Amino acid sequence: MIIFDKELQIYQLIIPAVCPGVLAVGLVLFFYIYKRIKDRLYLSMLLLNLIALVFVGSEIMILYLGSWLQEPFLGMQFHRIEHLAGVYFIFGVPYYLAHILDMNKSWHRINRYIWTGGLAVSLCITVIAYALPDLFISQEAHKQTWLLHAWDHGRGQEGVFYNLRDFLLGSVIMYGIVSITVDLYIHRKFQYLLLPLIGLFVAGYGAIDDSIYVYQSVAIGPLSNVFFSRVSIGFSIFVLMAMAGIIRLYMDKAVMVEKSYEDLENAYKILNHTELRFRQVVENMNEIFTIYDYRSRVFLYISPAFEHIFGQPAEPLYHDPELLFDYLHPDDQDVLQKMLLKENLKEGFDIEIRAVMADGSVHWLRDKTNVLKDKNGEVYRLVSIFEDITDRKVNEEALTYIAYHDVLTGLPNRVSFFERLHELIVQALREEPKKNKALLFIDIDRFKDINDTFGHSFGDNLLKVVAEKLKENLRKSDYLFRLGSDEFIIILNGISDDLDAALVA
Repeated sequence: MIIFDKELQIYQLIIPAVCPGVLAVGLVLFFYIYKRIKDRLYLSMLLLNLIALVFVGSEIMILYLGSWLQEPFLGMQFHRIEHLAGVYFIFGVPYYLAHILDMNKSWHRINRYIWTGGLAVSLCITVIAYALPDLFISQEAHKQTWLLHAWDHGRGQEGVFYNLRDFLLGSVIMYGIVSITVDLYIHRKFQYLLLPLIGLFVAGYGAIDDSIYVYQSVAIGPLSNVFFSRVSIGFSIFVLMAMAGIIRLYMDKAVMVEKSYEDLENAYKILNHTELRFRQVVENMNEIFTIYDYRSRVFLYISPAFEHIFGQPAEPLYHDPELLFDYLHPDDQDVLQKMLLKENLKEGFDIEIRAVMADGSVHWLRDKTNVLKDKNGEVYRLVSIFEDITDRKVNEEALTYIAYHDVLTGLPNRVSFFERLHELIVQALREEPKKNKALLFIDIDRFKDINDTFGHSFGDNLLKVVAEKLKENLRKSDYLFRLGSDEFIIILNGISDDLDAALVA
């Protein structure tokens, strides 16, 4: 018969049993919301709920099986499951931060490495916990206090990977606290992030309290007499507060979207006699016409031209407006993001950006965006027109090429020569040590006789051959121009002395 100094009473199971109940309700709620909306923000909350439910539920089973029913073997199984669930918070917390925080692109890239690395570490520790259990939580050796406290009766002795789990979990908690604090400082979204921040502090306290108890057998703070795992209480509070923040965000988005639609409906009522004409004009435009609610960060309208230009449907943008940046060329994504910052939105903007089509081709778009402001001067809506200007850009490039190149030989022309000569003179004045440059003027003797005898077509072919021969005898650092008719100019760049120029000539 086992006798404990401190036994577990039935009523003591009531308090910890409340946490799994609330978490189970949250799990069902966010499963329903995610299934309906398909937003990864709600998926991240769903995963946190699931991890916390397994974590806290396993603690209940440890207390029930390991102590009250005195089945230590089964209690040790749930002890391992409990702390494996704790491992997955290393992945779950940064994954949640990736979707709740509105940080810059660099932070999102770093955070993606953190949560993917956390997932990899979690999977590795899971394999080790079952393949080599003594390295995580022993299934044979009990904790040193297993006969002193009834609630320790089903707990195995912790190993080195358990210690690693504690270190990584503490690091993730600190990372979450810092990230949320920075986002609060920048964006001031206290109504959504203050509660999760407080929850992380509580989880951090619970982790510290539990660690001191596990490694030093000393309990501190106001929860020193609580037999239930402090970190499971802390993470339960964090998940509940995170749920509260996301539910508040969900409700605010719903209200904003509803208000936006009400505003549109009122506008249509005022202009009901022109509504049909408006749609006929917008939906038959070759340009993409969009209406974007800046406060709720949702698209209210995207014209059918979007699918025609991009080659893919616009429907996903209504659910995730950030997908628009994925359609842009990587070098131009930051350009549009910068223009959409509040401090840059004054009277709108007019920019040219590149977009990647469904077939992989790159098109140039002109984004002309106008802003609508409320009575307080705050931007609340963006009205944009995206025009495909690829043909114009191609023509501009062709005209620029023609302006600076000889059409027949493809060599830079007289205009290019004088611009390059000026640049090289300026460069030569700055070079240390001084380097010589030479200019060779070349023409074809009796070229007029060739044209008169064999015809201009023969003369044109001769000019092409001469141009190729000249290029073959020059370095990459030298320059060759066709000045006009049969006249060519070579600039030798960076030669030692006049003899070098003579040898080239």
